[in-house]
Amino acid sequence: MRHVVVAGGGASGALLASSLLRLARRPLRVTVVDPSPSLGRGRAYADGPPEHLLNVRAAGMSALADDPSHFARWLSRRLPGLRAPDEAFAPRALYGDYLGELLEGARGAAAPDVELVHLRDVVVDAGVDGSSVRCALASGESLAADHLAVATGNAPSRPPLDPPPGASWRWEDPLDAAAVDSLPVDAPVAVVGTGLTLVDLLVRLDVRGHRGSVYAVSRHGLLPRAHPLAPRLAEPAPWSACPRTARGLAGAVRRRAELHPHEDGTRPVEALRAVTDAVWAELAPAERRRFLRHLLPLWNVHRHRMPPESAGVVARWRRTGRLRILAGRAVEVVHGSEGALHRLLVRPRGEERVVSFEAATLFDATGPGDPLGTPLARALLARGLASPHPTGLGLDVEPSGLVRPAGAEPAGLLGALGPIARGRTYESTAMREIRVQAARLAGTWIGPLS
Repeated sequence: MRHVVVAGGGASGALLASSLLRLARRPLRVTVVDPSPSLGRGRAYADGPPEHLLNVRAAGMSALADDPSHFARWLSRRLPGLRAPDEAFAPRALYGDYLGELLEGARGAAAPDVELVHLRDVVVDAGVDGSSVRCALASGESLAADHLAVATGNAPSRPPLDPPPGASWRWEDPLDAAAVDSLPVDAPVAVVGTGLTLVDLLVRLDVRGHRGSVYAVSRHGLLPRAHPLAPRLAEPAPWSACPRTARGLAGAVRRRAELHPHEDGTRPVEALRAVTDAVWAELAPAERRRFLRHLLPLWNVHRHRMPPESAGVVARWRRTGRLRILAGRAVEVVHGSEGALHRLLVRPRGEERVVSFEAATLFDATGPGDPLGTPLARALLARGLASPHPTGLGLDVEPSGLVRPAGAEPAGLLGALGPIARGRTYESTAMREIRVQAARLAGTWIGPLS
């Protein structure tokens, strides 16, 4: 029996496992190694409150590239009273149910002697011996496999400041229900990060009737833009004629934004979305780095937008003064005597002075950390079995998903998909790209397995 190990059981790992189970016609074991009790959720789609919504309409969230309306149909069956399910922003936890059911369906329909195993552990190292891979697990056990797929998802965020030894304060996770629900209703809160994680925190606090102020700081002080109430077709744009430079892209977006000033650049970014990865592939390495260094914050707020329901909550909190946004950098946390509030010291952007916010709790909403910072990625790089992408965005992979080792051609034993492959496919955090990567890598390996 051939054996494929998938390191990571979130969306990327679950979609790859589903594709392998559907394609295999000869004996095959697919072992998904992930410590979570259920597969398909990861951090993005873990059990959570119903007010935490996807930031893409159901019509764009099918897990099957050849069936774009698959999720919308599933959602209409799950929520039969839902009006216009393809336009809905579904709860993220419900999408986790969807991915889990998709994987179980693939398991049930698999050919004889094709099986799925969920091992609640973590792959921390791997070595290649001839035509096989030896995977070392955190528990001390090991697995022999014919192929290993790195599907570790988004890396944990790196705290904006490290608490010194013996510190009486720590950063809390905005998606940790216990940390949010234990807050006194009038407690002030400080958050580092102003992206979609901050939005989720605000929505949760709003549902709980929280009355305390929220102080949020990020480098540029930008909030995500909102999706329109009704879906719309992206306006066609002549991106083929756009200069393949970071400055050229920014200028093209700016010129087209002038046609829709009330949308502040969102419409041209929507139009660019269809060809983002093609344009990304054509940018020279220096231009990619320039894009990441100078344009990424502006791109993110237009590209990763809030559902209208969440945007309404954010607007109300800003209007009443309970949400205050500051562009700047957190420089220190000071804690007074026992029981006193924390003070977050912030240096506003472009200034030398320091301002402070008092808060009962400090939340880290800075987003995903370095994809190369996981134990498995570091081990593969140290062994020369993988090489970093020139942008620093994860591992260097072939279009097929095979990992490119240092100074050599891929041997075909290691693959990668999802956020860890973002250097090649910039939109690798999006379901539209992940589902294609999963099908492509499964097809690459299933050829000799079928």
